[in-house]
Amino acid sequence: MPLNQRKNAYDHMFVLLAATTAMDLGMKGADQLFSHVDSIIDQYFWDSQFKMMSNEWNQDFSEQDTYRGINANMHAVEALLAAFDVTGKTIFRERAFEISKRAINQFAREYEWMLPEHFDSEWNVLQEFNSENKADPFRPYGVTIGHLFEWSRLILQLEKVMQSTESDRSWMLDSAKSLYEIARKFGWAADGSPGFVYTIDWQKKPVVKSRMQWVAGEAVMTAFALWDVTGEKDYLDDYYSWWSYIQENVIDKEFGSWHHELDAAQKVTSGTWSGKPDVYHAFSASIFPILPLGASLIGSAKKLSR
Repeated sequence: MPLNQRKNAYDHMFVLLAATTAMDLGMKGADQLFSHVDSIIDQYFWDSQFKMMSNEWNQDFSEQDTYRGINANMHAVEALLAAFDVTGKTIFRERAFEISKRAINQFAREYEWMLPEHFDSEWNVLQEFNSENKADPFRPYGVTIGHLFEWSRLILQLEKVMQSTESDRSWMLDSAKSLYEIARKFGWAADGSPGFVYTIDWQKKPVVKSRMQWVAGEAVMTAFALWDVTGEKDYLDDYYSWWSYIQENVIDKEFGSWHHELDAAQKVTSGTWSGKPDVYHAFSASIFPILPLGASLIGSAKKLSR
């Protein structure tokens, strides 16, 4: 019996990303897995009306939850970009662009780059969603600092593979910069101590002050990407400064990997997460600067190896 019998878009996006990577590496069965998960996403999660991914179904796909969220759509963009990079099929790039345009050029812009995370089935913003459960690991209350960084980077990667004759891209770089500046200004040392807070409220004040390792990982990747695109030294200064913080506080020098969650005093805590459930961000942050900036890590790695 599965622990969770719900069918979530978030999970399917990571399966698509894994299948894409495995397929590009020539692993047995990867093609079939890719086709299978792609068909499920297309049938059950892609909403052609709103050009976004829906969030959740029951086990047999007979009842759809009314909640809609930015988190699953952000990881959809990541997976779709990888799928485009590996297969060359423009439908994946087009869907990544449509999601990004609505999430960032509409929702984030309307909220002055304080990207809302939670919506109803008609994509109306639910500002007070999870106000009683502020530290939820997947649907926290307020604005998630790490997602501002992550969207900023994904937009830069998406822009790399947009064709000049296609949809208007004029909003992309400015949006990436704006998201980054909100995350930097109101996320870093927001309570007076080093590190990025997890979330802020609509008045830009810290809500959950825990330092999540994945946020620091996203911050350094985005700083490097913006430096790569713009050549502006301030981004590179941020990159080195935040890597120093990671090396001093986040990397577990005794047992390896990265501490998943720290408090404001840089002590290991477990208010939102316990243990070390995620090496994905740490690994990505470590290899990101040695790869050419492209739509996806697997695509960039393959280009570098040729």
